[in-house]
Amino acid sequence: MTIVKIKEKFFLLNEDGVIELNEDIKKIDVLVVHTVNEEEIIKAKENGYKLFECKDDVKDCLNKIYNILFTRKKSCKFA
Repeated sequence: MTIVKIKEKFFLLNEDGVIELNEDIKKIDVLVVHTVNEEEIIKAKENGYKLFECKDDVKDCLNKIYNILFTRKKSCKFA
């Protein structure tokens, strides 16, 4: 399971393709940003998460991250 934050929302990406919206998250694995800058890189390094630059809508960004993390090609199911 991977925790992804996009636009102040938290999503749980499961290996089986299910993506769930969750609000009770304290620590993230991936932060999606529109544009990566030096400040974001420093924050990510200090807090131990990865950055992912994506200018698409939320569903497309989540699908891209899923396909990178879980290399089996299957579509996501939004819960």
